[in-house]
Amino acid sequence: MIDFNVCVIGLKARKDRWDRCKEVLQGKVERVTHYTTVQNHEDSYKGYMTDWLKMLKMFQGEPLMFFEDDFEFTDEFDEVFPKAVAELPDSYDMLYLGANLQAPVKKYSSHLVRVNGAWLMHATLLSPKFIDYILQVYPGSNIKIADEWYRRIAPHREFYMTMPIISYQRKDYSDFVGRYVYYDIFSNKYYKRAYESFESDTRLPAASPCGGRVDGPRDE
Repeated sequence: MIDFNVCVIGLKARKDRWDRCKEVLQGKVERVTHYTTVQNHEDSYKGYMTDWLKMLKMFQGEPLMFFEDDFEFTDEFDEVFPKAVAELPDSYDMLYLGANLQAPVKKYSSHLVRVNGAWLMHATLLSPKFIDYILQVYPGSNIKIADEWYRRIAPHREFYMTMPIISYQRKDYSDFVGRYVYYDIFSNKYYKRAYESFESDTRLPAASPCGGRVDGPRDE
């Protein structure tokens, strides 16, 4: 059970995505907020990030389990998530349930690695102090999408990721780029190295198989 405020953000027009989110979350949360947006066709990213910041203001003062509406869980979620949360230091900023790593990670505990740079924000646990930090300093006029900003500030923040990854973005049609996309984060070279290292030290659950691949920064 996810014992935090839970919010899923997505386009109002994509009822199909919300229906799938409810299926994925069934039995894992008592209540979930569905924060809907309307696509700004003149500047999709600016419109999305403006709505994202408004959504964060609703949850100031408490941790927030934040999902984008194309997330999925692996079979290991129920086992790994509570253990990873229990191992987080009080000073954490953010926990990725999965990410497209852009730099090597360092083992922190039995189910956590310290992240030094990554893309994807589809499934993250945000601390109250990090929500405050985002609202104070996020440079919306300079960076179109928050996960690139996350990548840049990671070396100076306390970002962690579950080991193994327990959430990924499913292959789906992106209204932002006008095509089907999928980010095969399980094949990421930094993740594979970390997973193999953990596997040699600790008996980890086997990674859930996923097919397909799209490289590069994520798109909605």
